[in-house]
Amino acid sequence: MPETPVPPIGDRYRTLEELGSGGMGRVFAALDERLGRKVAIKQLDPEHSEPVSLQRIRREAVMLAQLNHPAITQIYDVLETDTGCALVMEFVEGETLTEWQTYRHPTLSQKLSLLVQIASGLTRAHANGIIHRDLKPDNVLVKRNGAVKIVDFGIARSFNEESGLTQDRVPGSYYAMSPEQALGAELDPRCDLFAFGMLAYGLLCGQGPFGNNPNPIVIVDRIIHARHPAAGSVIKGLPRGLSKLLDQLLEKDPEKRPLSAALVAEELAAIQQQAREALETELTETASATTEAFFGEQSFPGARQSMINHTTLFVIALSCAVMLFAALWLPNWLERTGVQSGKMALGLPPVRVSGSLPPAERAAVAEVAEEHLHKAVGRNSGITVQAPPRAAPLTLYSRLDCTRERCIATLDLVERASGKVLTSRSDTLLVPKPHDNIEPLARIVDQLLGDIGSGEQYADS
Repeated sequence: MPETPVPPIGDRYRTLEELGSGGMGRVFAALDERLGRKVAIKQLDPEHSEPVSLQRIRREAVMLAQLNHPAITQIYDVLETDTGCALVMEFVEGETLTEWQTYRHPTLSQKLSLLVQIASGLTRAHANGIIHRDLKPDNVLVKRNGAVKIVDFGIARSFNEESGLTQDRVPGSYYAMSPEQALGAELDPRCDLFAFGMLAYGLLCGQGPFGNNPNPIVIVDRIIHARHPAAGSVIKGLPRGLSKLLDQLLEKDPEKRPLSAALVAEELAAIQQQAREALETELTETASATTEAFFGEQSFPGARQSMINHTTLFVIALSCAVMLFAALWLPNWLERTGVQSGKMALGLPPVRVSGSLPPAERAAVAEVAEEHLHKAVGRNSGITVQAPPRAAPLTLYSRLDCTRERCIATLDLVERASGKVLTSRSDTLLVPKPHDNIEPLARIVDQLLGDIGSGEQYADS
């Protein structure tokens, strides 16, 4: 499959690779050759360069220019060339909130830190009369140092705006919009608070407040009409004040939601400060229910008691089986799998692959790289790989940024308890293939492990 060409953009910016595409354009990584810095450029496709679209992207530029805040991506320039209009923005080296939650396995305290930053960014936007209208996990990037950047103000608007630009259809993503937004009603900053509540609920509980039904119409109907399950009933041990705040954010009536994003940020910071030590756990592992099941039980209340009786019997039988396994087979299994006392315990999440490769090729490269990585780690006799990865005190995160020929491999060794990156190594290697020599990756692994010495504090006991 031929590579998608990366077009030149102006005479100052040298495009490096395509980062993504959307309904109206594409986003590229580029080098500002005048200032020597990497930037992100959002360019309208030529077919979307009609006057209304140009006016929309110019308006996004003006809005971003007003929002000078650490949690909001910065804008540097607006380009209008023969190939169309483009925004030159801050390049954010990071991962989406969804990726961060999936691969980093953060503690509750770390999640609250991110939520405070997001709420602070919304506070600045609202103070400037701007509502985002599409606040969702994919529009929040998390940098390696834990800093947050809210991106994509493409459908944001001033709530004092009378322009007809935003009256064409219901804007936003169906799983991240408030009831009034879904109904096409007049909006104010409290619609962002509802979206923030959905984002926060998903981050804290590991699932959306209105279930995961694949039909968008079902989700939107629940957003408009149905009450969500209380977060405290989904995640055991969630601070009561936090569960109450989520309930307030997800109120159908905007008047019942918190007064401002600033108050939300203050309350989240207070919850984090008051219970910092108690929050250093991954509460998503103690989920006792699913939100989708909650809505299923609402639909079939008569079946609930029967389901509980059957579930109780199943749990009892399963508990007996687990205890029997532990007594008879677990010691032999541990010996066969090499989990021995004194070995450094390491978690290996899936390898992430980005860059200009097509999606199918990225998946194939990720599979091969993962096999190579396991072999490279396995040749170190002082290490045992634990599954699931979150069970280990150390986690080795791996990502490859690939072109057709080469990849930049970056490996981060992270202490799970604190979320601290202990050491990081990067190197360039050929795109991994099934029967290649594992030495390139093994060299990086050896360097990482050498950085932390014996690693006795991370050994199995």
